Amino acid sequence: MAHQMPPGYAPPMPGGPAVASIARRAGGFLVDFVLLALVSVALGVAFHVPGIQTTTTIVAGETTTSLVLWNAGLVWVVFAIVSLGYAAGMWVASAATVGQRMLALHVYQAAGPQPLGFEPAVMLWATLWGVFAGLGACGGVAPAAAGVLGLLQLGWLAVLIVTTIRSPTKQGFHDRLAESVVVRG
Repeated sequence: MAHQMPPGYAPPMPGGPAVASIARRAGGFLVDFVLLALVSVALGVAFHVPGIQTTTTIVAGETTTSLVLWNAGLVWVVFAIVSLGYAAGMWVASAATVGQRMLALHVYQAAGPQPLGFEPAVMLWATLWGVFAGLGACGGVAPAAAGVLGLLQLGWLAVLIVTTIRSPTKQGFHDRLAESVVVRG
C-alpha cells in the first residue's frame, strides 16, 4: 500500500521547515499517554488483571464505584502490551499515532519519507514507551522503590527531550536508534 507523504515533506535539515517542534511532539506524546493509560486500565479491569479492581460502596442509598490499583506494576505490564501494538502498529501502518495525527505529525524513516518498518518501529517503541513501562512494572516487584522508579521515568523523559532539543535535526536518542524523524505535515 502506497503512503501519501505530507505536502512539503523534506528530509530533516537543521532549521528545515518540516522538522516537528518539541512542543508539538510533547503534545502528541501526552495525548497518546492519556489514551494508552485509559485503555490499559480499562483492559486490566475487564480482564481481571490481579491488582486492578473496582469496588462498589453503598452509603445512604447512593452507590459509588471506585477503581483500586493496588499493584501498579501489573498495570504497566498491560500498558507495555497495549502501547507496543498501538504505537509500533500505527507507525508501520500509517506513520502516526492518534496523538501525532491530531497534531499533524508523522514519523518517517530518516533516510526518506517512508513509514517505519517493523524493526525500527519496535526500536522506537522500546526507547520511547518501553522504558517507561519497564520501570513502572519494576514497581510491582519492588513497591518500596516506586517513588525512585517514578523519578527514573521522569529522568528518562528528560534525556529524550534534551537529546532532541540539542540535535540540529530534532532527532533525539530514541530517533537516532530507530533511524526515524518526526515531521509536520
